[in-house]
Formats: sequence, structure tokens, C-alpha cells
Amino acid sequence: MIRFPILIRWSDWGASKIPPLFAVGYTWLLQDSALAQCANTPFALWITFVVVLAVFGYGVNDFADRSVDKLAGKTHPIASWSTARAVTWLVALLGIGVLTLYPFRRDPGVVPLAAVSCVAAAAYSLRPLRFKERGAVGLVVAACAQRSLPLLVGMALLGQLANPTAWLAVLIFTLVGLRWILLHQTIDLASDERAGVRTFARDHGLDRTQAVLKNVIFPVELVLLMVWLVAVAVEVPVLALVLPGYAAWFLIKASLWQGVASPLGWTTYRLHPLADLYEIFLPLFAGTILVAREPHCIPLLVLQISLQAAHLWSQLATVRKLLLRRIRLSATRIS
Repeated sequence: MIRFPILIRWSDWGASKIPPLFAVGYTWLLQDSALAQCANTPFALWITFVVVLAVFGYGVNDFADRSVDKLAGKTHPIASWSTARAVTWLVALLGIGVLTLYPFRRDPGVVPLAAVSCVAAAAYSLRPLRFKERGAVGLVVAACAQRSLPLLVGMALLGQLANPTAWLAVLIFTLVGLRWILLHQTIDLASDERAGVRTFARDHGLDRTQAVLKNVIFPVELVLLMVWLVAVAVEVPVLALVLPGYAAWFLIKASLWQGVASPLGWTTYRLHPLADLYEIFLPLFAGTILVAREPHCIPLLVLQISLQAAHLWSQLATVRKLLLRRIRLSATRIS
């Protein structure tokens, strides 16, 4: 029997794509106490829709790539399914997504943004469009489908379409999405070459792909991230503590990784720059502040921690292992 987390490929996207949405959503609730009073249900349904959307997008990709994945040596559960079974599964996911947002069907922007999100998720992999093989356009479609559009759905659902800082977050999410799709294509470069899949990384080579990632996308993202943090801290001053708090954590992390590997890795998911800020530090920090101010929002923080529990446990296990190594080294030097 196929385990559900394997079927939906939760380990491929759950930790990187869902917590940042919580982080930005928490800032909206911190900026608007009246919104926070009634946000639990719409917030939770927004996250549910995004999870279903991600499962749909990855499912379409697995279905569309059955033949090329076989050549690349990849195996996904859907690859062994009949076409009828796979299509039924994907249509069922769309149905769940529609039901999730049905209570908000009259809210401005919710329906069109949700529809565009679903179309983009499918068009990235399915022919005749198959944007994943259309160079730079494919990168933008992937970033929007996986990051920006889900955030826009939340903005519509929670009444943030007129919030300037929310739109700034959309730009940041797009850049983060571009970084991660380039990272994904870098990691998959060898298998894509074996399978004959045309991606930006394969067309332009590893060096140019890394140069775009490091020297173009990341610097712009950093600038916009600093502007966004300042903008939200103007309205919620306690959020200014994110910067010194994360800086302190990064120094600790660098110390723990000393002698093992670099604390940053441009070709690995685990140590990709700012991954722990977006996935762990910022959502937990903002969520804790929100619950301290609005205790009735604790179900949202519980939901967030539940969704990322496995990832948090894995990170804690790594920190523990590195800390024990540091203690043993210190004891050896003293003796």
C-alpha cells in the first residue's frame, strides 16, 4: 500500500512552501486586530487550498512526466497508475479545492485567482503549453504557480489586496520561487539530460544557472526582503527583532557547521540560503507574537507546527548532532 505522504510528495514541498505563507499571513493579522478576531477559519481554509493545489500540481507533473521520469530513473506512485485512475485522482483534488473556497466565492478576486493558480499548476507540466520546457518563461510560471499565486489567493481571501506590504511579499515570493526552481533544475540536471527534458538549467548550463541564481535573483530578493521587514516593523515594531534574532541564529549555525560543511549551500535544499528563515524562524517568531497578542489564534500556530513537525524534528536532530560533535571536540582540546 502506498503511504499518503509519499503519494503527495509532502517531503518535496511541505517544509519549503507552506510555512512562509503562515509567516506572511501572521503579519496581516498582527497589522489588523479586527481581522485577527475572525481569521481562524478563512486562514485555515486558505492553507488547505494551497496544500491541495500543491498536491494537484505535483500530481499533474508526475502524470505528465511518466515516460521521462522512467528514463531518468525516477519513480513516483502515479507512474504505475492507469490513466483513468490518475485523472480521477487529479479531478478529485480540483473538486476538493473548489469546495474549500466555496464559502468565499463572492469575495473579490478569490475565484479568478484560484482558477489561475490551478491552470498555472497544470500548464507547467501538461502539453501543449508545458512551460517547464520553455526556458525563462517556465521559471516564471513555476515561481508564480508554486509561490506567488497561492499567496495572492490568501490576500483575496483575507482582504489584503489593498495592502502594499502584501504586494511586496508577492514580489519576494516570486524571487524565492525562481531561486528554488533553479535549484531544483540544478539538482535534476543530470537526470533531465538522460531523459531529454529541456529546462533552463540544461539549456544554459550549470555555471550560468548558478550565476543567475547568486548574482541576479538573490541580491534583489535580499533588498526586497529588508524593505518588507522594515515596512511590517513600522506597523508591528516587535517584528524588528526578526533581524537580530536570525543573525544570532545564523552565527550559531555557522559555528556548529564549522569543520563539517558550509552553513550555506547553493546546490542543496537543506542549506539553501535563507531557507531556515522562511521555513522556521520567521513563521514561528511571528506566530508566537500573534498568539501572545491574540490568544484565540493559537489554532493557527498549532496547525502550522503540525504541518511542519517532521521538518522541525529533523532540524532539531541535526542541531543536536552538531552540538554533540562540538562538545566532544571541545572536550578533546581541553584534555
